[in-house]
Amino acid sequence: TLIILTNTDDLKNNFFFNAFPNPSNDYILFEMPALNHSFIHLEIFDTRGMIVSNFTIHESIGLFTQRLNISELPQGIYFARVKIEDHFFVKRFVKL
Repeated sequence: TLIILTNTDDLKNNFFFNAFPNPSNDYILFEMPALNHSFIHLEIFDTRGMIVSNFTIHESIGLFTQRLNISELPQGIYFARVKIEDHFFVKRFVKL
């Protein structure tokens, strides 16, 4: 199913953000719908609030997938925060 999000109400009501496998030893795969002509800002935080990784992606319509190597991170709990326009979405994941 393809959901085309055309405004911020659609974004708030239809957006999903998956992070798997969780927990993981070596990588986390992030998956979310892509919006036409938008930027996705993805930041990874540790439990102290320190940014351990961040990047910005320009994407198009469809399903956006980003694989992140976490093999060098210490074991622990981390948070992935996605920013699209003025909206934030957060997922917790565990590095084994």
